[in-house]
Amino acid sequence: MTIDFLSRRFPFFAAVQLLRTTVREEMPRIRSDDLGIQAEGYSNLSECFLELGHAGLCKIKNAFRPWWLSWLAPLRVAQWACMWLPLNAYCRARMLTCSDRAASRAGYREMTPHMCDVRQRILRAARQYEEAGFVARLGLEKNPAETHLRASLSLGLADVYRYFGDAERARECLETALEERRWVEDAGPHGAIRVYQESARLMRKIALSRTETVSPLALESRARELVRNLNAQDRLLRAA
Repeated sequence: MTIDFLSRRFPFFAAVQLLRTTVREEMPRIRSDDLGIQAEGYSNLSECFLELGHAGLCKIKNAFRPWWLSWLAPLRVAQWACMWLPLNAYCRARMLTCSDRAASRAGYREMTPHMCDVRQRILRAARQYEEAGFVARLGLEKNPAETHLRASLSLGLADVYRYFGDAERARECLETALEERRWVEDAGPHGAIRVYQESARLMRKIALSRTETVSPLALESRARELVRNLNAQDRLLRAA
């Protein structure tokens, strides 16, 4: 379900198709009589809204790249406003509603680490940092087996501490997430791309220019490399 945020070739109609497919796949779960299954459906749907919302924001940023094609920016911005802006607004409006329903159906104690991770990311996007910190800590207490989930939850907690001005704890959580990066790609490239991008962003915000082994530029470079590999694989699959 994760979209490669750095890819400038993510087509609008593919985004719409992804949304339609996700809604169709999750509706049976949402209509289930089991509250746990309902919560899973709402959580998956809210994650799709979150990812598409991020993709829309990346599209407007890419309108001004590369700099030698900046003269095309007005046309790209107009295209974004006609296509991506309505989709972005819809997804941003729906993601918190679906996430709230997932939390109300399952309750925080019954949510899986993945559901906690999706929830804390959405709460941070909605600037509800206090609850996001609670959910991130709860997700880590559940001891997720997946490395990318541990890293993502630690990054979420680092962002919460950063928001409340606790730079020392923010650095500790960020360094914990960076320690997990050596194994984060084992779970697949999509989660790794998001973890690398989020780590680089937080390193700059927390003024952690580099650690002993990694810098923000190195993380972003690796994320771009993974995106290029995924794009190449997609082209091979379409040609097959």
